[in-house]
Amino acid sequence: MMGRSATGTLNHSGTTGFGSDGAGRREEQRLDGQVVEALRRFADGVAVWDRERLISPLTADAELDPRRATEAWSARSPQLIGQDTIADILMGIFAGRVETTHTLIAPRVVIDGGLARLGAPAEVRHRLIDDRAVGAQLTYRYTADLVGVGSRWLVRRIDIDTVRYRGDPAAVYCRAPASRTR
Repeated sequence: MMGRSATGTLNHSGTTGFGSDGAGRREEQRLDGQVVEALRRFADGVAVWDRERLISPLTADAELDPRRATEAWSARSPQLIGQDTIADILMGIFAGRVETTHTLIAPRVVIDGGLARLGAPAEVRHRLIDDRAVGAQLTYRYTADLVGVGSRWLVRRIDIDTVRYRGDPAAVYCRAPASRTR
């Protein structure tokens, strides 16, 4: 299937992948928007320390793989499996400790039946609440696999790669609590 951004612009030269009628184009844009919104809910849950918002777009057996992201600054991180494990770890790192913002940039969505793949660079800023001089600005590349469940899209897997960073990411991520990982 032809990939496209959530706004319907091309990410391949040649064709748009949209139907020729306006109704088909609007339906594809609506579905793309729902896929992007699932990843935004997840990121917003981390940023506002809201566990329910964080897990709301995740399947029960969701996977979060930050290993390549943390290798960029010489840290080691486990793959996290299960929405409770993901929430426990991320809330343990960020809640009450780190101020965070996420901005998804030009998300690309490919939908094939009940499956979707979303790729998006993201600008992420972290600042310690107790020491505002300590923080990190990172550019990540998110790749997420989603599944259609009823009228919603749920994230089954997120892979995170660090494209570049400034600051001290290890100081931000250093307090991961012991929890269930694989």
